[in-house]
Amino acid sequence: EIQQAVGSAEVGLGYTGNILFDRLVGSSVYTCTPGEYGRVGSQQLVSRLCAHLEEQSDQKVYPIPVGGSNGMGTWGYLDGVEELLSQWNSIASTPSLDHVLFACGSGGTAAGIAMGMALACEKDTSATAPEVHAMGVCDSPDYFYNHVAGIAGEMGLRLSGDGVSLEEYFRQHMTAHQSKGLGYAAST
Repeated sequence: EIQQAVGSAEVGLGYTGNILFDRLVGSSVYTCTPGEYGRVGSQQLVSRLCAHLEEQSDQKVYPIPVGGSNGMGTWGYLDGVEELLSQWNSIASTPSLDHVLFACGSGGTAAGIAMGMALACEKDTSATAPEVHAMGVCDSPDYFYNHVAGIAGEMGLRLSGDGVSLEEYFRQHMTAHQSKGLGYAAST
């Protein structure tokens, strides 16, 4: 059943993080239980909600997956990597950029940063690629390698001739770590 969260009293969402932003821009917030999320999965839940909204409004709904982690949402990280490297290289006494670490929950950040760093260093052969570390806050490293490869495939990344799969490409250009802690916004 589709349920809309109307106010913070009903669901205890509060006014922090993404929920604060959602409230500021007037978004309608729909919730599910952790059990439902685990049983049904995010893609199916988003599909059901889109169908429900289209049925109610006769408007086309664009589904945005958890974390915006799809081919479309990941393009921004390629631009972000280009901007990071440009700013880094503009430093007068440029120290080496050895490692890039980030939290990884839905895979889009990992796909964009790993791909962006790899492509930038392939383009500039004098550059040494930093080690890219995806600190997984859920799921397993194997899940993330597979999922990130799927996002890259959706973006149109095709590897030429060397027989390396997209998953193996990401295993070569990124290390996914299991870093699950106590939970979202809970210090460990």
